[in-house]
Amino acid sequence: MKFHVESLHLWLASGKIRTLSFLPNKVNVITGASHTGKTAILDIFDYCFFASRHRISESIINENTLWYGLKIHVNDKVYTLARRAPSGQEVSSDYYFSSIGEIPDDAPEANIREPALKVQLGADFGIDQDVRIPFGGRYLQAGSRISLRYFLLFNTISQDIITHSEQFFDKQDQPRSREALPRIFDIAVGIDTVENILKRDKRAQLEKRLARLQKQSAKTDENREAFYGELAETTARAMSYGLISDSSDAEQAVATLQRMVFERETGSEIFVLGRHEEISAEIYRVSRKINGLRKFLGEYSTHKSILSETADSLKPVAYLRDNYTDTVRTSVFFEILERLGEGLMAINKEISKKTPLDSNIGELIKELEARRRQLQSELQALPSSSSVFESEKERYIFIGEVKAKLESLTGSDQDNSRNFEADIANLERQIGEITVLSAEERQKHFTSVLDETI
Repeated sequence: MKFHVESLHLWLASGKIRTLSFLPNKVNVITGASHTGKTAILDIFDYCFFASRHRISESIINENTLWYGLKIHVNDKVYTLARRAPSGQEVSSDYYFSSIGEIPDDAPEANIREPALKVQLGADFGIDQDVRIPFGGRYLQAGSRISLRYFLLFNTISQDIITHSEQFFDKQDQPRSREALPRIFDIAVGIDTVENILKRDKRAQLEKRLARLQKQSAKTDENREAFYGELAETTARAMSYGLISDSSDAEQAVATLQRMVFERETGSEIFVLGRHEEISAEIYRVSRKINGLRKFLGEYSTHKSILSETADSLKPVAYLRDNYTDTVRTSVFFEILERLGEGLMAINKEISKKTPLDSNIGELIKELEARRRQLQSELQALPSSSSVFESEKERYIFIGEVKAKLESLTGSDQDNSRNFEADIANLERQIGEITVLSAEERQKHFTSVLDETI
């Protein structure tokens, strides 16, 4: 950005205009005798650029002036801005602005408000309204807007700075200007840019949101575990009082508790009685199956035992077949012997046959016995009678407690049900898409070029 002041104008009360011109790209040195207004020139610059208080001498200068104005060049534009003279120590809010650099022949008339003029000049200076102070201090808060007034520190040198051995910038006796200098220096000399600052701020905001979401996600996991722990405890208590049935599924448990509380499905008498009957009937059915299978298994074993005994009784057939010459034979001897031999072979084959029937029935009996033990345990867990509460009042008090806890639990579960993975992935993607140039690297490069130039 190129900026310089072409001329300074004072519209006097006498109707005259006093003008002081300056050369661009030069160090303009103001000389003159004492008490001729040399110091007031810088005070007039400061006043025209929105100063909230002034140091213009009242005698001779301010008492004889109606308006103060500057004709300035910003890049390829020429502007005139003027401000009505202060009344005593009270600064004026009246401004005149010309976008073509026109200098009125007579005292100007206010035609623009200060905020609008700041926006206009700020845009030309390349200062976005979103550009903020990167870090705070005692007088400047972090995140406050950068004012174009701060950049005037690089355009003027007072006589105090010329003779000072340690300070190189003007207005260092003013706390705000002293704190503003290190915060805008990189922008002023081109090490950093407004665009890069905005990107850096945007990325910092996204990184803060990402860290917050990651923390919330971790906290949510902890809350979810606590939620299911409390849900299991509440469900177990309700079951112990016979108010609800067994439910190992969390969602089903919540639905059952909600029906109990909100749909008046309480009545431990009805539930306990019905559940007792249901479990007892199921135990009876399982027991009948077990008994039937055991009976069948016993009869099958008996059948195989009888076959073995029959086979033993037919063993003499082999002897008769081998020693038939010593036996008294009839006409049907060989036919009977053959039939008996065939029967023996069939019986031996049946006995020696390997079948999974025994093992299958045994496994089935074990499963049914395990199911019966489970049902018996559930039956024992139910209240022995329906009078688990001494009075209806106690039952309603308990249900009220369950209702309050259920509302708390379900509300917490809804809060914790949010899936942060998509939001975290989206933020990580946005952060990855923002390319921020390193100010440190540019600072090193700037210093290197400056050293070579010097």
